[in-house]
Amino acid sequence: MRIGSLRLASSFGKYQLIATLGRGGMADVYLALMSGAIGFRKLVVVKKLRQDVADRGDLESMLLGEAQLAAHLQHPNVVQTFEVGLHEGHHYIAMEYLEGQPIANLVRTGGKMPAGVAAQIMADALAGLSYAHTLADYDGKPLTIVHRDVSPQNLFVTYGGEVKVVDFGVAKTALHVPVETQTGVLKGKLGYMAPEQLHGLEVDARTDIFASGIVLWEMLTGKRLFRTGAGDGPTQAIAKMLFATIPRPTEIVPDLPLPLEAIVMRALERDVARRWPTAAAMREALYGFLEGSGRPTRRDAIGEYVLGLFASERDAMKAKVTATIAEAESSTALVPMSQLETLSEQNRKNTSAPPPSITARLAPGPSGPVGIPSQPVPFASAPPPPPPVVTEPPRSRRPWIFILAGGIATFVGTSWLLRRQPPPAPPPAVVDAAVPVARPAPLLVIEGSGTIGVQAAPLFVEGFLGKRGVTGLRRETGPRPGEILVVGTGANGNEESILIRNEATKEGFTGLADRKCDIAMAAREIRDGESSDLAARGLGDIRLAGEHVIGLDGIAVVVNSSNPVNALDRDRLADIYSGTTQTWSDVGGNAAPIALYAHQDGAGTFDVFSEIVLRGKSIAAATKRLPDNDVIASTVVNDPNGIGFVGLAFAGSAKPLALYDRGVQPMLPSAFTVTTERYLLTRRFYLYTPVPPKPAASELVDWTLSDAGQATIRKAGFVDLGITMKSAEPCDRCPPRYAKVTRSARRLSLDFRFRGTTNVLDARAREDVDRVVGFLRDHPAEKILLLGFVDTTGDAKADVRRSRELAQAVDGALQTRGLRASVVEGYGSELAIAGNATEWGRTKNRRVEIWVVEDR
Repeated sequence: MRIGSLRLASSFGKYQLIATLGRGGMADVYLALMSGAIGFRKLVVVKKLRQDVADRGDLESMLLGEAQLAAHLQHPNVVQTFEVGLHEGHHYIAMEYLEGQPIANLVRTGGKMPAGVAAQIMADALAGLSYAHTLADYDGKPLTIVHRDVSPQNLFVTYGGEVKVVDFGVAKTALHVPVETQTGVLKGKLGYMAPEQLHGLEVDARTDIFASGIVLWEMLTGKRLFRTGAGDGPTQAIAKMLFATIPRPTEIVPDLPLPLEAIVMRALERDVARRWPTAAAMREALYGFLEGSGRPTRRDAIGEYVLGLFASERDAMKAKVTATIAEAESSTALVPMSQLETLSEQNRKNTSAPPPSITARLAPGPSGPVGIPSQPVPFASAPPPPPPVVTEPPRSRRPWIFILAGGIATFVGTSWLLRRQPPPAPPPAVVDAAVPVARPAPLLVIEGSGTIGVQAAPLFVEGFLGKRGVTGLRRETGPRPGEILVVGTGANGNEESILIRNEATKEGFTGLADRKCDIAMAAREIRDGESSDLAARGLGDIRLAGEHVIGLDGIAVVVNSSNPVNALDRDRLADIYSGTTQTWSDVGGNAAPIALYAHQDGAGTFDVFSEIVLRGKSIAAATKRLPDNDVIASTVVNDPNGIGFVGLAFAGSAKPLALYDRGVQPMLPSAFTVTTERYLLTRRFYLYTPVPPKPAASELVDWTLSDAGQATIRKAGFVDLGITMKSAEPCDRCPPRYAKVTRSARRLSLDFRFRGTTNVLDARAREDVDRVVGFLRDHPAEKILLLGFVDTTGDAKADVRRSRELAQAVDGALQTRGLRASVVEGYGSELAIAGNATEWGRTKNRRVEIWVVEDR
């Protein structure tokens, strides 16, 4: 990319304007040098209201509205605003100067991106969007920001690998309402608008998610999704976006991972209710894909990818900027705007322009504006009405630096388009209908917890069907919102599918009771009343033979690294989040107010925290509610007084606290303390089947519990049930005989637990017996140690006897499989891991540890 000469401008308050970057409808944009004491110099971008429109109150309001919003946006993935001011009658905004390229250039120059690179870039962009969507004013009032112009031109990647969302100039927000353009004029990039945006309906965060899906689709394929023909006007373009079939990325890139494709296609749902509910949810799905597929991509690797495409352009730009700064030191002559050559004029000699903005004057028709058919028809079956007369201005010569700096708004909304007529009725025959009426019944129907169903279930269903010999696997949206149909071709040539209904855990149990599903997904254990109801309906003792633990999860409570507090008991933690305890000094910290951060209601992480910690208490009104684990963690990292709770994998550089019940040893979260379920905030994920189950349901559960199936649990971001070993650690509270027997042994990453107060192994323990046998087959042991523990009854001798009986029960189960323990002992109520005041705590304390002394 060649860079044209940069001509000198003049001083403007504290800034020296050294080059013109672009001109828009209301403002000029300059590259500027900000100087300070002791030789401080910093390149910035200054956007100031043009002199010839300074008396236009509407445009001034637009610029000030953008500035007002920009003042609130402070996030690593959003372009930063340094200052908003007034100088000599000119309103201006000063923003950060970035070195890099927009995604539009990356795709145009490099074509399709590696899956890991594209997923990481979009995940970072979604972090910025999620921050904007959930931002509140200084008084806590939500700003309800919607960007409305997410596109490859407005997502920027620096040469250092940072991703920035830019140009909030047309954002919808509670702060201000952008001034609309005159009636009958449509401005914007049609190729990235969501259906509700085109219909002139209310937009929300999911509008930006649809646009993000388009951008991710294009990054993965290297092609435009909604490409218009040379003769297409706005009507034809809109018809394509509303009715044309959206091709799956694998139709263009066959080796693209299916889990990533599923994330893209959910973002591209035309029905807003079927899209990702939040940018944070889509981002976490992308991180789950990156971690599970072995494609985690570091920031420096993203930067290397961009530099690999634009190294010479970067060097040329740096040289030009350096030369211009040198010239600026010896001259301040202001060159007229019309004589200045912008960066983009030379850039476009080697790089084609981005899709131009579209300005369409729509002549009023008999029933409202012409442009979208009042009775739309499928794009594939009938042509739209004749296009209106289109008047297009000269192609914009905005440089990419201008765009990354915030841009000049070229699109101010489309709500006028259908304001006086209702949205079009659905077409009589939808081209991309997800599930045709006539097709074979699904092999299985799985219903229940969306925590499992959204990410994990499609993965283990695909793995199971693949094992059955089903080929050509793909995911389709089901007949109802929240449903996923995994479809393929069976060995006999017929279609074979499994339907996943993502709802709530209780709906899975209702589905079993009503014979509407074959497997229930649950993010908690079935309750007594639910189990009794199923038994009364003839489905057998679900807990005895139909309960299957398929994975685990842990939640870390995190604080700033400077916080002297290292541990909290469950009651104090509940007091903090309910607002009873409001200062850190009350729990051994500094004399400072506690800043609370938490997920939104309904998030799985919040539900577990509420159930185990709050136990019926309401969360404090002062709590800042954020939907993204990373945002919570990063906020705590930057807030010395903050506290939050996040999924174990998202703690990052925040400091996790050890948690405990009073009188019990504090426990830090780790993969080991989660798999042993010793950590306070651990939860199980279940599949439930009737007794007896369908043969295919039993086969699917067995596959999910296999090593291959557990790999899909890891890919979904959960903790799998695989076994590891860990050496004994120093323990001040350990009984001497316990410390002696475990000194030379290594502990396996599981604790056997039991049904209620019985000696009957629970669902996970039954499977763990076989896992232990398989593990010891590959790791021969000289000795096996089984050490039992129970909740206290107040009778120490009785407690020891009960704990030894639990250890003997596990030993009996191992003996039936050819293994015998060398040591079978009970330690009563010693080394409790939870309080005994609740049944939940007593159940956690009834356990058997397994240790091995390896063969020498």
